[in-house]
Amino acid sequence: MYMIIAQAVGVAAMTVVILSYQCKSNKSLFLMQTASTLIWAVHFLMFGAYTGVIMNLISSVRCFVMYNRGKKWADGKITLVLLIAMVIGGSAIGFSFPMSLVSVAGMIISVLSMWTNDSRKIRLFQLFAVSPLWLVYDAFAGAQPSVAGIITELFTMASIIISIKRFGLMKSAERQE
Repeated sequence: MYMIIAQAVGVAAMTVVILSYQCKSNKSLFLMQTASTLIWAVHFLMFGAYTGVIMNLISSVRCFVMYNRGKKWADGKITLVLLIAMVIGGSAIGFSFPMSLVSVAGMIISVLSMWTNDSRKIRLFQLFAVSPLWLVYDAFAGAQPSVAGIITELFTMASIIISIKRFGLMKSAERQE
């Protein structure tokens, strides 16, 4: 019964992250994604996947920073370095098995790609690095696979492929300017 509840918590996190893509403003998107990362942290805690817990807590900090982009402190290189340092430090605290490094790599790539503020780079890194790395982590991190995590990453990758087919990579880069 416990694992069913753990999977249900993952479904709740998945629902929030999917709904976040329907937000009109970046601020709303980052608020929803902050909520999602906190729910994911609970989900991974229930699985005993402690690196996933820590990476999602750090992801909530990253969302807070992204929410505040445009402010001097949030745009500074020191903030980027601090986020990366948090990921590396968090990995040392939460390291439970070699597979933990997969989520750490995914998180570092995610932070760096989002920092570029280039939607094309964000999509490509998410499609070819971040989601595949988290997909592997979701499959092998806990007492059993995170079904909701696997579905979320597959959904994200499919969504990116659809957006590339609909808008193309160059057009998405041009629109952001």
